Amino acid sequence: MCIAGDKVLTAEGTALLESMMSVLKWFPTNRVLAGLTLPAIAGMTFRVMLDKYIVDHQLLNYPIKLFIWDAIILIFVEALIGLLTWGFKGMFSWDVLKFLVLAIFLIIILSKASIFTLPVVGVGVLFTTPVLLHLFPKRDGFLLKILLGDNGNNFFWPFFPWFSAVMIGFFMVHIYFVYRDKERFYQLVVTALGLIFTVSASFFLDYQWKVDQGNVWGDIVQQLPLISFVDYFGFIFLFFSFSMLAANKIPLRPYGIVNCYSRGILWIYGIHIIAGYPLSRLIVSLFSDKMVTGLLIF
Repeated sequence: MCIAGDKVLTAEGTALLESMMSVLKWFPTNRVLAGLTLPAIAGMTFRVMLDKYIVDHQLLNYPIKLFIWDAIILIFVEALIGLLTWGFKGMFSWDVLKFLVLAIFLIIILSKASIFTLPVVGVGVLFTTPVLLHLFPKRDGFLLKILLGDNGNNFFWPFFPWFSAVMIGFFMVHIYFVYRDKERFYQLVVTALGLIFTVSASFFLDYQWKVDQGNVWGDIVQQLPLISFVDYFGFIFLFFSFSMLAANKIPLRPYGIVNCYSRGILWIYGIHIIAGYPLSRLIVSLFSDKMVTGLLIF
């Protein structure tokens, strides 16, 4: 059985995980979705960073050297994380940081024309995904693996469909900045959208998750069905609404723990992976499947 980087669950652990998910239904599904919010949050953060370069919904005078420098850092950090966690082979895996470099590069290109091209492309990426998976079932070749994944072997966070997640985060913050003088109204709209999306998904989404015993982080997570993104976007809307509420209600000290951690998310991610992988293996070796599987849910 493996957590945080490994792939295999025992038969007993798989059966327990599925039974708990079928009983709890909505809750574990959104726990899974919560773990997949990183691309959307990265999109939000990037829009904040670009604010001074955006005029009339268009990216102007953005120094491309800033992107090149950030890209080099992200690629280096991901290679280092892979090396320290999984060895030499792990240096060349395609994971979230490399995916974000690609997604952000496309956002820069599109934003130079108009930021309103982003939702068009994002929705197009989302709905094109099942078509491409049907056309290229084997996903042979480096490019296809980047675009569609390889069922969780060495290529994670495929561009199709996850660019849409980066886009939704970026675009939400952009609209927030445009209507920042109507923050309360925008918060109500975002909350309403979150509730509508989440409730709508409950009528169509099968919340009885099936766990791939031999490949926990494979297509069952990396290639969510389209209907799952209705729930995913609903979760993102509600997350953003709660963040707006918290920002207004909770005072943040200059060197408080929230500020310190939010500014150090990259090193937190790195430490989480590097330390979490061996620790998860240790936990699995010390405790029963039932206890470890319960931790996966909660």
